Amino acid sequence: MRPAAAILAWALALLTPAISSAQPAQMYPRAEQGAVMLIVGALTSLDAPITVNPGEVAWTQSARPAAGARLVDPLPKRIRPSGKALPAGELLFGYRLAGGMVYCPPLPYKGLRTAQCVRDIDGDGAFDACYIGDTRGIRSHFLVALVADLSGCGGRYRYAPAEWSAGEAVPVAVLFKGYRDGAPVFLFKIEDQVLEAEHPCRPKNDGVCVIMGLRLRAEPVGEAVRITKLSAEDVKFETYLGGEVGMRRLIIPKGASR
Repeated sequence: MRPAAAILAWALALLTPAISSAQPAQMYPRAEQGAVMLIVGALTSLDAPITVNPGEVAWTQSARPAAGARLVDPLPKRIRPSGKALPAGELLFGYRLAGGMVYCPPLPYKGLRTAQCVRDIDGDGAFDACYIGDTRGIRSHFLVALVADLSGCGGRYRYAPAEWSAGEAVPVAVLFKGYRDGAPVFLFKIEDQVLEAEHPCRPKNDGVCVIMGLRLRAEPVGEAVRITKLSAEDVKFETYLGGEVGMRRLIIPKGASR
């Protein structure tokens, strides 16, 4: 073998392990809309039939996130775009994207309406990708409009699975909107945000329908509706799942958690 060829072969032999051990970059959306799964607690009131007019609250419940995580390591402040630091022990809720779960702290919806959200891209028990979660004017701590500005977190931050307790739930109101095609229509209000989706009560053969875990009988009284509670149970309710905006190549470095 000629000296030049031997030197080249030696150099390639040295480079091959480095190339094979490098983690390939993957493409992830820079911004995405997702969905929050909420556990809505069983109704404990409405023991007697009530009559409700359009625009009035028919009954109230409470909701808490179905998925959660607790930071083991503190997450430092993000400089650009700005995101507040999150202390160790912070309880986060799950925000489901098409390709995985992101975790966010309860978002403020007065004043600054953003917060850092985190993701475990490689599933090793440490957050390694960071977003900025934004309510975009949605008036609820758990209803994230989107997560954006994906980047590496500058380190790896351990977490543990956690559950949200009933004591950490937020209020849910079920509003009677009126009638559509003869069926009473209800809207859900989570904290201060009324959701757009309509939920008609279309009884089956037994004259019963189910709205937010409540089995009820609804009878028209002019423009109002008379509601009789039959039974109630906890249910899981998911907000909408949206799309993605742009893509970003992200390399997650291997290494010890901070």
